[in-house]
Amino acid sequence: MEKHIKVARVHRGLAFFYGFSMVIVVGTLIIQPDKDFPTALIGFLAISAPLLLLHFFVAKGAREKKPWARGASIAIASLMLLGFPVGTIIGVYLLSNAVPSWEPEHL
Repeated sequence: MEKHIKVARVHRGLAFFYGFSMVIVVGTLIIQPDKDFPTALIGFLAISAPLLLLHFFVAKGAREKKPWARGASIAIASLMLLGFPVGTIIGVYLLSNAVPSWEPEHL
């Protein structure tokens, strides 16, 4: 499988993860309302929604071999290295597929 497709799949998976976690948290806050319901919901959505959109658009760009998507993947992967242990594993995988050129090698 080509490297840009692997990167796109990781970003799509992360976008799905953020979307799924948003559904779970919103559902939990609706089922068990708390006095800080609006504050907690707005705070969580303010963090998760941009991350979901970022990964969604980077996945789309990576699938199309856009140079900006490669750069964004490298930047995101570098930040993910700090999230030990799962973020580090995902970050290393993204870097191993985003750092090499996505252009086919001509012999």
